[in-house]
Amino acid sequence: MMTDAPDPPRPPAASGATVALLGRLCLREPGMPTRLGWLAWTEAAALAGLVTANVLWEWDIANGLVLFTGALLGPAVIIWTGVAVQGRAVQVSPETPISAGASYSP
Repeated sequence: MMTDAPDPPRPPAASGATVALLGRLCLREPGMPTRLGWLAWTEAAALAGLVTANVLWEWDIANGLVLFTGALLGPAVIIWTGVAVQGRAVQVSPETPISAGASYSP
């Protein structure tokens, strides 16, 4: 009886594409930090390497990339994005009435 080792969970490729789009947004949008864009591109490349390592059954490389993306890059991108977006949030005073037919003008 032959038993095969179970495949490790593969990260969704969509997460790498989403992070790459975040990087592109940060590099093109004037109000967003450019270095955050480069960090997001780095994480997207690491996720692409992780998917490739899983497909090629290179577990040592995959384990290193999981640690690199999951413990270092991922949290850094998420926290930095939150701080950058929070700084761009529109402040509305409590005295300003908001009606259903109000138009938005920046």
